[in-house]
Amino acid sequence: MAESLKKKENSINMNKIRTKIIIISGIALFIIAAITAILYMVDYYNTKPIRDILDTDTIYPNVLVNSVNIGGMKKEDALKVLQKDVQEPYENSKMTFIIDGDEEVSITFAQFGVKLNIEEAVERAYNYAREGNIDERYEKYDRLKLGDPYSFDVDCTDENGELPKETVDNIRKVLSDEFSSKVYVAPKNGDKGRELDIDLLADTVIEYITINQGENMAIHVPTKEI
Repeated sequence: MAESLKKKENSINMNKIRTKIIIISGIALFIIAAITAILYMVDYYNTKPIRDILDTDTIYPNVLVNSVNIGGMKKEDALKVLQKDVQEPYENSKMTFIIDGDEEVSITFAQFGVKLNIEEAVERAYNYAREGNIDERYEKYDRLKLGDPYSFDVDCTDENGELPKETVDNIRKVLSDEFSSKVYVAPKNGDKGRELDIDLLADTVIEYITINQGENMAIHVPTKEI
């Protein structure tokens, strides 16, 4: 009987200890959560002036694409500016093709269907200094404000440095349509004829455009015997 009472008493004591542990743990967690919340509020209050500067829907100042400053613009406005000041002049660039050493034919990048990645450039410009913690972001922003620009050039290739397949196909078609009949000479009386070497010509044009050296180039149209 005495042993049974003792076991019961021990069980009650253990339950009281467990209850105290639970209560103390709850209080500790509450205190930690409260301190965390207070520290967060203090940090938020202290950094609010910086956040107000950084939390803008415009591109940060002195961000340049192909030397065009689009800082301070909203994305849609920056897109219009780059289309006018970068894309249109690029599309009007031309390559000159020489046939038989004298006849010249010019084809613009617009005819080839080559376009710069303007939309991607705007996103890249907008996202500059928007990643990382607030101190890292503000350091980059401050350098921009002090006149140290972030500058990059827009390209016409994908992340692998290649033109889109539809652009490549269009270049081949334009070249074939333009030069196939101009250079063709049928075999006659045992003499060999000639035809356009479309593979060599297309590869040359694509290579020049891909490495950004295609503007105002002069290319002799290649042929092969038939």
